[in-house]
Amino acid sequence: MSAFKIRYVNGTGIIAVGINWVTNSLWDHVEIDSGTGWIGAHAGTGIQNRPYDYCVPTRERRYSLACSQKQIDTILASAFKDVGTGYNYLDILGLMFKNRKLDTQGREICSQWVCSKAYEGAIYMLNCQPGYMQLITPETLHLSPLHMPEFYGECTYSKE
Repeated sequence: MSAFKIRYVNGTGIIAVGINWVTNSLWDHVEIDSGTGWIGAHAGTGIQNRPYDYCVPTRERRYSLACSQKQIDTILASAFKDVGTGYNYLDILGLMFKNRKLDTQGREICSQWVCSKAYEGAIYMLNCQPGYMQLITPETLHLSPLHMPEFYGECTYSKE
């Protein structure tokens, strides 16, 4: 059995602090294990695959969600094709102004992107269909029942 590995972090950058403040969240970023680093959507650079040690978060949790190798292959093939996709700043403004209709098609925030990659791999983390994934924040994605051991997930690392 393979595992979809996902990491939630709380950072110190201006976007991270803004997301925490506006959403009153414990988590401001989420990304997936690419096998060579952490891949996710970042302000300034969009979707990138970064080295495992690219940041030292103030809070972190890692989960492994049981799945097939075919699911992992599907997710990672799609994820690497997305490298270079722009960051969805308009969605972040939507969070700030409580206007969830603000969205830029073709750009992604981290939680929107991670949820869509999981969905492509037939891992349904939340009851969310394509077209609504921009409504997901790292905090709401972390509430997915799949992270609980009885629903396939296992917390493999926690820094509080």
